[in-house]
Amino acid sequence: MKVFNSLILVLATTLAFESKAQYFPSNLDPVHTVYVVYNLNNKALVEKYLQVIDSQNKVLPPDQKIKMTILVSNEDFAQIDKKIPASLKSNVTLVKESSATQPQVLQQEASSGEFAEEDSGSNNEDWLQDVGEFFWSTDNKPSFVYMKDPEDVIQNSMTNFPRILAQKQIQTIPVVGELLEMDSIEGGNIEATPGGTVYVGSEFNAAYRKKLESIVGAKKVIQVPTLHSSVAHVDESYQFIFDNRAENSCKYALVKTDFLDGLRIAMAFEFFDSIDENRDTGVMRPVKTNEYLDSISYFTGVKKEDIKFTNTDFLELLRKFNFKKALRPFPSLFGFRKEDIYVYKVFSAQKSIIEGVRLLAERTKQEGCADLKQISAPALWTYGVFTNMAPIMESEEVYKTTPVSNLTAFTNFVLLNNAIVIPDTKAATQLYGQTIEQSEFQKIGAKFKEIFKERLTKVGFEANNIHFVDMAGSLLGDGAAHCKTNVLRKRK
Repeated sequence: MKVFNSLILVLATTLAFESKAQYFPSNLDPVHTVYVVYNLNNKALVEKYLQVIDSQNKVLPPDQKIKMTILVSNEDFAQIDKKIPASLKSNVTLVKESSATQPQVLQQEASSGEFAEEDSGSNNEDWLQDVGEFFWSTDNKPSFVYMKDPEDVIQNSMTNFPRILAQKQIQTIPVVGELLEMDSIEGGNIEATPGGTVYVGSEFNAAYRKKLESIVGAKKVIQVPTLHSSVAHVDESYQFIFDNRAENSCKYALVKTDFLDGLRIAMAFEFFDSIDENRDTGVMRPVKTNEYLDSISYFTGVKKEDIKFTNTDFLELLRKFNFKKALRPFPSLFGFRKEDIYVYKVFSAQKSIIEGVRLLAERTKQEGCADLKQISAPALWTYGVFTNMAPIMESEEVYKTTPVSNLTAFTNFVLLNNAIVIPDTKAATQLYGQTIEQSEFQKIGAKFKEIFKERLTKVGFEANNIHFVDMAGSLLGDGAAHCKTNVLRKRK
C-alpha cells in the first residue's frame, strides 16, 4: 500500500493542470487499460499481466478496476481464454486480429466487433508501444497519437491497433509528415514526466515533434540523448517510478539504465572470468576482468591496482575518462582490442545517459521537484539486430560511435500502479566478440536482479509486487516489456 499512498502524494505535489488542458499521462498515473498481443514471445508477459491485474482488482473499487485488451489470433484464442481467471473475465477483452486490407472487409469488422483470422506470419509485429501514445484531449476524452503509416499494407497487430481503439471510442490522430522506416515506430520514444512534460529521444522525427507540440505546447516537449542505444527510444533509458522514502519530497524517482554500474558489478563478481575460455579462439576468446581493468587504466590514467569496484569510484573514473584517446590495435592481428571497444562504449553510453538525467532533473525541478532522485538499473551492453559489431576491420570512428543494445533491459519495465513488471532474459546472447551462453549469463543476471530488486524495495515497492518476466524472445529484437505493451492511464 506504500506505493498507492505515494500516488496520492504525487498527485498533490506535482504541478496543477487546467482540467481542460491536453495531457500525456506519466507512469505515476493510475492504470485504466493494458493493451498487449498474445503470441509465443509474449506468452509469459501476458500471463504475468493477468496475475498482477487480477490481484489488484480484488482490492480496487469497482470504478477503479484495471481493464485489459489482448490482441490474439484465432489459433491462440482458446489457449489464452483458458488462462484468464474467472474473477477477471469481465474486465478482459480478447480481440481477434486481422490481415484483411480491403475497405469493405474493414467496415464489416468494425460493425461486427470481430476481426478476421490472421494470415500465417502476420502476427510478427507485436511492439504495441511503438504504434503511438495515449493522451487526454481538451474534452477530457482518451485520445491516441498514431505513429504508423495508416496506409501500411502490412496488416498486423500494429496496424490493427487504431481500429481496436476506435471501437472503444478512443480518438486516433494520425501523424502528418514524412514516414520513414525507422520513424514509423516512435511510440516508444515518447514518455512523460510526472509534471506533464513530454520527453523524446535524440532522433525523434521533426514532424512528429510538431504534432506533440500542437497537443501540449512547444514548451512542454523536450529532447534527451538516446543515440547510445541501437533503437534510440527513451523507454529503454529513462522511466519514472514512485519513491516512498521519507527524504524524497517529490515522491518519485527516475530509473536510468546504467551500463557503468553493470560493468562494475560484472567485474566485481568476476563474471567475465567465468566465461568458457575453450569455446572461442583467437580474436573471439573471452576477455578477462584484468584486461578490462587494463583498458580502463589506459583511458583514465588510473593504475589498475587503484581501481575500486564502488559506484563512487566508477563515477570518478567516468570523469577522468579520455574519450579522445585512440583505440589500441590487436598485437599482431587485425582490428582493435575488443576490451578497448567494450570499455569505450560503456563509458560513452553512460556519459550520454547522465546528460539525459541532467536534462530531466532540470525540467522536473521547474515542475516542483527540487532534487530528482535516481535509481540505477544495472545493464551490460551488447550488439543487437540493428548493429553490426562483428570483430572485423572497421574504422575507429565506426567502433566508437556504433550504438549499443541494452542487455537485461530492466529500464524497459511496465508500472501498473503499485506493481512493476520487469523484463528478464535467460537467452544466449552476445557481448562484443564473445558468445555468452544462458548458463553463464544467468550468474550475472541473477546478481543484477538481486541488486535492482533491493533498490526497488528501498523506495517502497513490496517484494511481492516486483515481478520479473522472461522476455528472452523479445530481447532478440532489442525490446522488452514496455515495448510490447501500451497502457491507457487515467488523467489526474
